[in-house]
Amino acid sequence: MCDRKDFSQTDLLKYLGQFTVNKARCEKCGRTANDKKLNLHHRDGNSENNSYKNIAIYCDDHHNLIEGRDKELRDMV
Repeated sequence: MCDRKDFSQTDLLKYLGQFTVNKARCEKCGRTANDKKLNLHHRDGNSENNSYKNIAIYCDDHHNLIEGRDKELRDMV
């Protein structure tokens, strides 16, 4: 587990991307970093748990939807 100050979202995305055929992509829509900004989401809600098994990759739209930050988008689903 990394200290928060040492946590690099870019490095973790690159690391996780190694294990997929087409590199890191949104788990909901399949977009890659070439299509849309990607975000890391902590599955268990604990932002200190940076285990690769706890991290999901989502595009901005789906991450906002999952986090409930975009009410208009959430209401459309």
